[in-house]
Amino acid sequence: MFRRVMSAISTILIIFLATYLIYHGIFVSVKITEDNRGPYVLVCEKYTGDYKNTGEIMDRIYESLRSKEKIIPRRGFGLYFDNPETVEKEKLRSIVGCVLDSEDLDRKEELAQKYRVEEIPSSWCVTTAFPYRTPLSIIIGVFKVYPKLGDYLDEKKYAEVPIMEIYDAYNTRIDYIVPVNIEKKFFDDIIAR
Repeated sequence: MFRRVMSAISTILIIFLATYLIYHGIFVSVKITEDNRGPYVLVCEKYTGDYKNTGEIMDRIYESLRSKEKIIPRRGFGLYFDNPETVEKEKLRSIVGCVLDSEDLDRKEELAQKYRVEEIPSSWCVTTAFPYRTPLSIIIGVFKVYPKLGDYLDEKKYAEVPIMEIYDAYNTRIDYIVPVNIEKKFFDDIIAR
């Protein structure tokens, strides 16, 4: 009797774990494409440190836009400048915040008086998407997407530029965007400000 109960519990746990991982995208295949993306108007802050802490900044900017400006952005983002495999965690550079939606673009100048506002022009990009369910999706995406993205960029011999992740909770996906035809100097100027 005890073995049957333990076997049933083990089976239920395995099914639950498998379903949970499937829901978060563990078995999703990563398809890299190229197309034109942007432009993006970003309400953001510069951050130096471990990328795992950037979510707090996104949440703070979102909450400020929602409560003070009556703007409800549908997408958060991180523009990640450094490779965490080669740069120490405390020196990783990023720009983090929210993407303004088209209906809020007319407030760009007003927002620039209170927040840091950056614009990324429309450009040719290497892209892929990954399911976004919970923060676990972000972690799984890092391990599934970045190796494929890195191999693709190396194969095509694209120059190294920052990678943007757009977290779209409404469409339940993370877009990984590498603007390959924007010169690195453009991004160097953004991070230097």
